[in-house]
Amino acid sequence: MIEIKKKIAPLFISIGAIVIFIAPLIHIDFPKKTRRIFLIEKSISKEKESFKLEYNNLKEDLKKGVIDHKSYVYRINQLIDCNNVKSIELKKKLENEIDKNRVFGFRSLRVFLIGFGIRLPYLLFSTAILFFYKYSYRKLKRNYYLKISIILLYNISFLISFYMIIWFLIPRKDFSLQFYHLLIIIISILSTIFSIYLIKSMYRSFNKSKNNIQKLIRFILSNRKEYILDIATRVNLNVVEKREIKKKLKNYDEQLFDLLKDVDND
Repeated sequence: MIEIKKKIAPLFISIGAIVIFIAPLIHIDFPKKTRRIFLIEKSISKEKESFKLEYNNLKEDLKKGVIDHKSYVYRINQLIDCNNVKSIELKKKLENEIDKNRVFGFRSLRVFLIGFGIRLPYLLFSTAILFFYKYSYRKLKRNYYLKISIILLYNISFLISFYMIIWFLIPRKDFSLQFYHLLIIIISILSTIFSIYLIKSMYRSFNKSKNNIQKLIRFILSNRKEYILDIATRVNLNVVEKREIKKKLKNYDEQLFDLLKDVDND
């Protein structure tokens, strides 16, 4: 169990390091826009080019005398009206398609991952600070001011991390600016309190088995001589056999002390 626990912490730290590295880069494999949006934008570009071409052709026809001014004005107005109708239709189509693909209000999954990916590491760093605080708690108790400063550090780190993430995820909508800021601050504080409590509870549960092992070892150490030696002295054994029992008990003690040292250092 001790060996497993010694491997779990480095495993979680390594996974966290990988996530911190990948999070800001994960958006790279996602397209900037869907194929449907790309085709609609292409249609809008073609419509603009078609309008410019027809507009220039009408100007050339007017210069060459192919059409008179009255026909030119009429056809230009017709062209503009037709182009406006098509442009409005295509833009509405584009907006609807973008809205279908929105993630937490963002234009696309890629845009969301860019914003979230650069904020997630802050939360992971905050978790790491709290973890190392709990891991080094005994040493930190010797330096009161260092202990207080690290408590302040991980609390502020969590608060800022949640503020950035929640501000990123919650759109303002129809909220007033004051209410919007107040809402984000309240949610950030509650998220910070909950996260710190959850991580500390998890850490305590991980240490529960360690404490039980320590109690068991201490119980064995404190009682084994009283019971084992008492039994040995009551049995009809010669001096050599009793010495052999004491020698084995000594080896047994050494193994127990080594195990206790490993548990204490875990």
